[in-house]
Amino acid sequence: MDPSGIISNQFSNRVVPFSSRSDAQNREKQSQFLSSETENKISSNKLNPNTSNEKNEESLSKLKATDRQVRAHEAAHRQAGGRFIRGTTGFKTENGSDGKEYAVAGDVKIDTSAIAGDPKATLAKAELVGRAALAPADPSTQDRVVAAKAARMAAIARAEITKQRAEMMRNDDSAMNVQAGISNANLKAINSFQSLQSSESVDAIDLVV
Repeated sequence: MDPSGIISNQFSNRVVPFSSRSDAQNREKQSQFLSSETENKISSNKLNPNTSNEKNEESLSKLKATDRQVRAHEAAHRQAGGRFIRGTTGFKTENGSDGKEYAVAGDVKIDTSAIAGDPKATLAKAELVGRAALAPADPSTQDRVVAAKAARMAAIARAEITKQRAEMMRNDDSAMNVQAGISNANLKAINSFQSLQSSESVDAIDLVV
């Protein structure tokens, strides 16, 4: 099992192709559509030369907003994950119309392994990992997967802690029983010794007389 989980934030567009016609018909229709669309765009741009610039500005504005969201998302993971974060934040970027790169996706690696022989420490770690996974305001599907893994690790750790406590109680009961046995034996010895002392004292008195 990979000892590290990946917490990520992914933005993607889904394209659904036409499937009701044959490939040849689809290509022909697509070609006609693209050609018509291009002609319309050219005509539109001739009528309004600012259209292209406006669309570029709108696209760039959306890209900048996505960049801010992605970076804030991953920063929330890192801040909450603390010492269990591994490596640096990874970003997938796209170039904007201004020539700059903007983040459109990112991931942060976090250690999700149990701490061997220490269920209490494992429980604390699992709870922290779970909080780190769900730290952003908009947890991704992968974030929820990591959170679920942390919850399972926490449940196992709690069960182990309960088991250890039960064993300690049994050991304490055994120790108490042993102690009770020792106390009874000591009491008998003390009583015997006191009886012996009483007998010796009586004998001594008789001798003196």
